[in-house]
Amino acid sequence: MTHLRCWWLLPLGACAWDPPLDPGADAPANVLSGDVVQLVGDEVSETWITLFAADDLGPPFGTGSPTTFTVAPASSFTGGGATLRSAPWTLTGIPDGTWAVGALVDLDRNFHPLVGALAGATCGDVIGAHVASTDSPVPAPLAVSGGEWVADVTILAANALPIERPVFRVEGPTTVSRAAFGEPLPPAVRLAATAIDTAFAEDLPLELGPTCVPAVPCADEPLCPCIPEPCGTALWVQFVDADADGVVDPNPDPDLAAAGILDLWPRVYLAVEVGTFEYEGATLADRYVTQGFPLLGELGALAAQGLPPTTLGPAGPLFPVSSLSVSLLPQFRHYHVDGADGVDASGPFDLVTNPATVPDGPWAVTVVSPTGQTWTVPNESAGAPPLSAGFDPATQGVGLTFGP
Repeated sequence: MTHLRCWWLLPLGACAWDPPLDPGADAPANVLSGDVVQLVGDEVSETWITLFAADDLGPPFGTGSPTTFTVAPASSFTGGGATLRSAPWTLTGIPDGTWAVGALVDLDRNFHPLVGALAGATCGDVIGAHVASTDSPVPAPLAVSGGEWVADVTILAANALPIERPVFRVEGPTTVSRAAFGEPLPPAVRLAATAIDTAFAEDLPLELGPTCVPAVPCADEPLCPCIPEPCGTALWVQFVDADADGVVDPNPDPDLAAAGILDLWPRVYLAVEVGTFEYEGATLADRYVTQGFPLLGELGALAAQGLPPTTLGPAGPLFPVSSLSVSLLPQFRHYHVDGADGVDASGPFDLVTNPATVPDGPWAVTVVSPTGQTWTVPNESAGAPPLSAGFDPATQGVGLTFGP
């Protein structure tokens, strides 16, 4: 990795002179640059380079969102055949800090970072990151400060996504009773895979599906295995078994593991924003956030009978389902300026365990697949036109509400 300073003076052979500094001036911004190398896929396409805070990575490594992005046009790629295909990229105006960079090769040309329903990688797209080792997919941290230019940052776009985004609707009642949190079993909602067929503009189509077909009738089951068409929509479940011992691993969060919660995909999050606040020079969302746990009640019932989690599905591989039960616990984080229980990348927060004190909603529901692909309802497709009889836009406008 090359650190370039005073590069504009190199032809003059002089970088020794330091001009007088204005102590009240803004700190100079930093620059990251390098090449994105596409290792898989039969063609190149517009490639989006994204910047994340290193302590707030995006899915599947975290729940962060990119702070900025740039584009490497398809025309900028060179190579092919026996030569690796690559394109240059540059991100400017980066504040001091530690960052991570990733890439999305938009092969089907339906990505748009400013439209939530389009801001995700779809089946067949190629993704990657700047990593410390090819043995690990976790993005490597890049520290910059003082107007630094860090060049030669290589992004390897090496993972072609074999599945579609976890497109879903909230099935059945969309109101969660606060009183249900006092019952022996936590309240649960059901999510169902669905298809999307619409367009936000002539050059911004969104066609995801068809929805997978249940393998057997299973209307009353906690999950419903299904058979998807290639790149069809489904909810992809994984009972994580990293050590391949046939036993589902505990949740990677120590507190959740101590409560007996297993490492299970998809991840499900609920959030509602009630305003904004200023914290350390940034404008952050005043919001409530909680996590939903797929199959929590059903797994608890199996454990009470002495049955293993694998009664519901295999340990290790991904398998598709058309519907999924998700349980909610009375554990919320309220991010606001006076939060006193902790601080993370989203700001200071209070821990809230009384459901009566959280807002009614509507709460957004986000599902994250182990590939890092996401889907959130409500989303913009709720107001878009249906382009086939199978797509009901209204299903994409309904999240969850807390009620009596």
